[in-house]
Amino acid sequence: MTTLPIGVISNFCGLSILFKNRGISNACVILNKFSVSMKYYILFYLLISTVLQNCRQNKTKRTLTIGVKIYETQASYRQLFREWNDMGINSAFVSVELAYDEAFRELARENDVMVFVIPSIAAWILQNYQESWTNWKCHNIVSIVKDIAIATKTVYPELLINFHAVPWRENDFEGAIKKIAGQDFKQLAGIIDIISPMCYSHMLKRDARWVSSVIKNIHEQAGKTSLLPSIQVKEAYLEEVLSEEEFEENLEAALKPPSTGVVFWSWAHLEQDPGKKSIISKWVKK
Repeated sequence: MTTLPIGVISNFCGLSILFKNRGISNACVILNKFSVSMKYYILFYLLISTVLQNCRQNKTKRTLTIGVKIYETQASYRQLFREWNDMGINSAFVSVELAYDEAFRELARENDVMVFVIPSIAAWILQNYQESWTNWKCHNIVSIVKDIAIATKTVYPELLINFHAVPWRENDFEGAIKKIAGQDFKQLAGIIDIISPMCYSHMLKRDARWVSSVIKNIHEQAGKTSLLPSIQVKEAYLEEVLSEEEFEENLEAALKPPSTGVVFWSWAHLEQDPGKKSIISKWVKK
């Protein structure tokens, strides 16, 4: 708000009163000390004080966006906007369906509620451009890994790049390894040195045969790239204990060709389990 001088000028030489601390520093009133009675002076002072106080409040008041997200509603629109008005809600982030509803838009205008549309384009993309969308996601992952690998080997050429992979086979969950995770092992194989699928079978309620099948399937895609599966040492996310017998079966499966070794997740669990330590020693020394 612009600060303006507010004043009254009398016909005679008068008294100048500065209304400091009233929101407008240069507002002044010049009163004729001969023709204005004290009564009118007091009334005038109160009037000017009220005006200046309102100006000060308007100057400092800020407009906040108070919004809600709404996708559908069973309530009548009038009831909905009445409740929003009572709560001070001035913005609505709505679904495409609500945004298309003329009655909803009209009431939004009447009630000065700003409408923001939440586009529901995911289904449309998957229906019309699934392959392009999947290729774009995989390209982003490959591009990031490539940048990291080049930057690393430019400084330390001898370092090996190990990629920890989601343990999904090519056709699991309708091709989710590419569609969801964006991991294309055929493209990644030319960039990295090792692929380490996180074959945590116990938490996924899978058996040792699944561990072997994941390794073989990734090998079919990645060719000569080394495979170094990671297996679980102790139960996680489940209350059921990961037994020594199950651990040994998973270890045996993880070491079968084309695997080049195994990684244990994790040492914090393994160092407290002498039984599983003994199992590892037995298999490593074979």
